[in-house]
Amino acid sequence: PASLPEGAFTVGFPCNVGHPATALNPERYRRRTDPIRWLLESKIPIKLLGQGWEANPTFAPHHLGEVQNGPELRRAYQSCHAILHANSDTNHHQRIFEAIACGRPVLLYNLPEDEEKESVIKLNLPMLYPFRDKNGLLEQCEKIKNDQWILGEPYQFFKQQHDYLDRCRKILAVAESVL
Repeated sequence: PASLPEGAFTVGFPCNVGHPATALNPERYRRRTDPIRWLLESKIPIKLLGQGWEANPTFAPHHLGEVQNGPELRRAYQSCHAILHANSDTNHHQRIFEAIACGRPVLLYNLPEDEEKESVIKLNLPMLYPFRDKNGLLEQCEKIKNDQWILGEPYQFFKQQHDYLDRCRKILAVAESVL
């Protein structure tokens, strides 16, 4: 994975708060923006990607515009120390897996579904840092700052467990064992 960016600890958040499903739903909008406010209040730099951030004077100075899937999104993720995921609906979301695939830890805003058997939290992904409130978010940011090894062992473990060729080998081993 790419090395950590130079400078202050930075959190990125790719999210379209301008989408009507979010912009017209105050609870949903607040769910996405409260963690951003908490980071700003704590003087933690943020990079906001996607639509709608430019419409809010508090967030507009941190808005970097939209990014395209592929190399542009990878570069955006890798320009941050961590990626925020604050969704109202589910934590089973591609943003989590994209960030980890780019070698970045995920600050994961807990949802009630996280207590369920099939929760993304229970997948034991190595780079998830869940939080429930402002204090939890700030504690997890500190933990990530202190866990510099996250780009080493956990990333390599994740890559090994989710590598296509490794999965094929495991499938063949199972097939051979039952034949």
